[in-house]
Amino acid sequence: MKNNQQTPPHVLLADDERIILATLTPKLEEAGFIVSQAEGGQQAIDLAMSVNPDIAVLDINMPDISGLKVAEKLSHETNCYFIFLTAHADNEIVQMADSSRTLGYLVKPVSSDQLLPSIYIALQRISDIKSLESGGQIAKETLSQSQDIHVAIGLLMSCYKINRSAAYDRVRSYARNNRMKIHRAAKTLIEAHETLCQTNL
Repeated sequence: MKNNQQTPPHVLLADDERIILATLTPKLEEAGFIVSQAEGGQQAIDLAMSVNPDIAVLDINMPDISGLKVAEKLSHETNCYFIFLTAHADNEIVQMADSSRTLGYLVKPVSSDQLLPSIYIALQRISDIKSLESGGQIAKETLSQSQDIHVAIGLLMSCYKINRSAAYDRVRSYARNNRMKIHRAAKTLIEAHETLCQTNL
């Protein structure tokens, strides 16, 4: 990750809606990020291969190549991590989230006030992930448990249109009410994702 005083974090922002690029890019640049823009999936792939961003913020529903397909390609070709922009919870998103490269979900429409905290959290998680990956089996299990919690939070945010803090509180409350450890509760919620949105947690 190219995150130091000389080189600010590099964010690739990919969305086929130009208004989103025009709205979010200046705010990210004001916050000190280097920003590359892509108006479609193929352009996002080409740009990422060229600039190797730290984080790619990908709209899932781009018309030429979906954000999930872009992430699948880039996860093998680059070192970047992913935040997805999505309209709703989806089976494909859950499957894609099995990778530790997926660090967040935001429900559209998205404002800079939502995106910037997600990027800051993602940068911290990248640092944590790299530290964990340098460890042994216990560290890998910890990483897997952390990812389950993260995915469950993303699903709740999508289902109930709530922010990350509120979603985390619901996971924690579910764990407490069912006398589970939080990572076990998160995994239970993920396994029930098809009916999760119809459930009142």
